[in-house]
Amino acid sequence: GSIYTFNELVVLDYPHKDRALRYLERLRDDTGIKKIMDSHRWTVPLLSEMDPAEHTRHDSKTLGLNHNQGAHIELRLRTDRYDGFRDYKTVKSTLIHQLTHNVHGEHDSSFWELFRQLTKEADAADLL
Repeated sequence: GSIYTFNELVVLDYPHKDRALRYLERLRDDTGIKKIMDSHRWTVPLLSEMDPAEHTRHDSKTLGLNHNQGAHIELRLRTDRYDGFRDYKTVKSTLIHQLTHNVHGEHDSSFWELFRQLTKEADAADLL
């Protein structure tokens, strides 16, 4: 395995913890994600599940957070009622978005340019 990966995966203490962990493992082992982690030499010490009850207002939901430029990335895996899991492609895109924050803090044009580039890199790797 590569040194450019997510060193630790942590899920919430809710039902279906095993499914949540498999979800994070699937993201970690995703061909496209591995490709961009390698090509940009990113190691993220902690990838964790975000509590659906946190960072939610009636008008918006935070789908992911990046703490300290990639020291810890949180992803919202579950639906709001905790009984199901969100669409994989959406969560994967959120992960790519959060990885973009390793480089750019603000959602400026440089951020979106890199996000599009990373998405293209990941999509190309998935086709191999």
